[in-house]
Parts: sequence; structure tokens; C-alpha cells
Amino acid sequence: MARWGAATKKYIKNKQRAGEIARERVDILMAAAGKAAGTHGEGPEMARRYVHVARKIAMKIRTPLDPKATRRVCKRCDSYLLDGTTARVRLQGKGKNAHVAVTCLRCGNVKRYHYQRSRPGGPEGGQP
Repeated sequence: MARWGAATKKYIKNKQRAGEIARERVDILMAAAGKAAGTHGEGPEMARRYVHVARKIAMKIRTPLDPKATRRVCKRCDSYLLDGTTARVRLQGKGKNAHVAVTCLRCGNVKRYHYQRSRPGGPEGGQP
């Protein structure tokens, strides 16, 4: 019985170490995608490849991408969304319906993120 428990602990340690290595690789790939997306020529295609590989690694270890990376990736075509280069960013709506619309310029997919506008004289101290 004792042997079985030791093997299980070793397996868990190896699995945790594999997860740490995979997260590091995902971070490296996302950073490379950010750099490549800003260049002309083959840059955006290389960025797509980096994002695709990073998402595959994250799915393999069953962990989500961090929220910053998730907002930078198009779910539909794996493009790295860089404001003004591979994505169009617009503020839309008013009041409770205010949101940021990020449109992928490759496939046309739209992501919407809600936000609260600051009011003049409100808690944030906006100008009247």
C-alpha cells in the first residue's frame, strides 16, 4: 500500500511540473505573437500560428489562457488582436449598455466587453 501512495505523489508532482512548463511556453508564445502581429509581411500569419500553438498547449493541460491573453485572441480564426492593425476597437452604447466592440479584421468576428462610463461629479471625480 505504501508503494502505491508514493507513486501517486510522484505522478502528481510530475503533472504539476508539466503544467508549469506548459504555462511558461504559452506565455512565451503569446509574447512572440504580440511582437509578430505588429510587423508587416508575414508577421500576422506567424502571430496566428503562435496563438494556435499556445491555445493547443493550454487545451492539452486543461487550463484557460489568462484573461489578458483571452482578450487578445480571436476565438474564430486564432488571430492576435492588435488595436488598429489586426483589430478595430470602438466604444458603443450608452448607460448600462455601454461596451467596447473589438472586431477582428481577418474574419469579422466581434467581441464585446461591457464597461461603466464615469459620470461627471461622480465617485471617480470626472469633470463637469
